[in-house]
Amino acid sequence: MVPNEYCVVLQQVLLAIKLPSGQRIEHQFAASNQLYSVLRYVETATEQDLTDCLFVSADRSAILSDLKLTIAAAGILNRSILYLQLPPDD
Repeated sequence: MVPNEYCVVLQQVLLAIKLPSGQRIEHQFAASNQLYSVLRYVETATEQDLTDCLFVSADRSAILSDLKLTIAAAGILNRSILYLQLPPDD
């Protein structure tokens, strides 16, 4: 029997990330990757500073502000769409 932690490390999750500009980035990540790593990948791929952006679930019901969460721990499934949202103006 394979330990659960090992399965999460090997599990791949295809994510589509929609940027505030409307651009869409697709990439495959390990389910064990932190949301921070996803954000850094998008910043590198787009050559943009997205430091203050927040991830929002596709149905807009959840704001994923804890970037230390893994994709699996955040409950993000394969082929999910995440939106990057600019922080609200105060």
